[in-house]
Amino acid sequence: MGIEGWKAFIPVYNIYLMCEYLIGAHKGWMCVLTFIPMVGAIFTLYLYFKLCQSFGYGLMFLIGFLVLNPIFIGVLGLGDCYYSDMTN
Repeated sequence: MGIEGWKAFIPVYNIYLMCEYLIGAHKGWMCVLTFIPMVGAIFTLYLYFKLCQSFGYGLMFLIGFLVLNPIFIGVLGLGDCYYSDMTN
């Protein structure tokens, strides 16, 4: 995504960055939606789906991402994955 990998491990800041890069510029405020009980679960699932798509991974990676989140964040943040901008 063009940002340092260690930023993926900062709890609220990583959600803000996902909103900025995956939904569109100046949409970082939407990270507030993750704190609303039912809306937050659906919105977080949507963000993770967009994140997996933007790195070229499919449904199985998304399931792994949901089950073993810190490990898969490390794979994306510190691994050799390539981001393709899908907001256009």
